[in-house]
Amino acid sequence: MARVNIFNEFRELEGWFDRAKAESFEEATEWDGRNHISIATGSQWDHERLYRTVGGRWVLHRWSQWQGRPETYQFVTEKEAETWLLANSEDEAVERFFGEIEEERGPGRPEIGPAIGVRLTEEMLGQLDAAAKVAEVSRAEIIRRLLEKALVKVMTSKHFCPDCGAPLTKSEYYQSILDEVSLGGADRDREMLICQCDFCGKRSGVVLLVEEEE
Repeated sequence: MARVNIFNEFRELEGWFDRAKAESFEEATEWDGRNHISIATGSQWDHERLYRTVGGRWVLHRWSQWQGRPETYQFVTEKEAETWLLANSEDEAVERFFGEIEEERGPGRPEIGPAIGVRLTEEMLGQLDAAAKVAEVSRAEIIRRLLEKALVKVMTSKHFCPDCGAPLTKSEYYQSILDEVSLGGADRDREMLICQCDFCGKRSGVVLLVEEEE
């Protein structure tokens, strides 16, 4: 095992990883007319390499050709790893680990919202990618769409108001009934109740399906 220990700035052991089993990504360089300059460091002498461990962690390796400068390994966040990969033209790795790259990014473009991190199984990721392919959208967009549908379903249940999110207890629920419509056929044992939230007073779109009590 080619174990590499990782220390924080206080020289306290934070963890370790097996470098031989980790996937590595090399820094990109550009020719300035005299030397190859590291994109990651902006120097011809200082260098970086990014690792993804078998456990899914990201580690940034820094070293220098200057004598006396120590070699370091540091855990970095997924956002920091994504930014490093993008800067060093590792587009395939970005799409493999973080999803499709948007066509454009830069100042002035309003963000959809704050980024969050979540771990999913390989099976779930495969299902998401398949759904995204059918819908012809990115992985991130299909996740947003599925979450929106799921939230609507949850928030329009008999437990929460879909407008303000206030919990609707059973007593509040029955006190708030404005109209009842009996449903026939297979749903003859159900009734549709349109309710008003006692907390915010709104009632648009609050449709509840409730089993009849025996």
